[in-house]
Amino acid sequence: ARSRFRGVHYGGMAITADEINRFKELYPNALHLSGYGNSLCGVAMEIEDGPRTSIDYYTRGANLIYDVVHLNEEDSSWLSVQPGDRGRVMFHRCDDSTFLPNVLERDEATLILPTPKGYQSGWTMCGLRDPGPPSDQTGKLKLGLY
Repeated sequence: ARSRFRGVHYGGMAITADEINRFKELYPNALHLSGYGNSLCGVAMEIEDGPRTSIDYYTRGANLIYDVVHLNEEDSSWLSVQPGDRGRVMFHRCDDSTFLPNVLERDEATLILPTPKGYQSGWTMCGLRDPGPPSDQTGKLKLGLY
């Protein structure tokens, strides 16, 4: 019966690369993709399915832009990190219904460049790798849908 599943979307839940890899073994004929976001900003998606060592999320187009920032202690401003660096997630949403610049999220992530395959398919924005609560808050925060 598991062989009849053709797709699984992991949204609204915390999940790790190892967990998705395990589910891929249990449901081998299904496409497995996770999403990251919330009702305020929308969703960023994984764009490639395969064995994972991390979970990478991207947005398509400039209506939702994710950034990763750190606090500049000198003047309390938020500075963007370089690809490969980890920091706090910030998003900017600009579409027909909403303009939300510089929204700072609780989560941390690593800023990543688009993949060559993704870039060729139109996924040209930087993405987020393994977003989640700050490590000093592990076990203290409520996770999931709320």
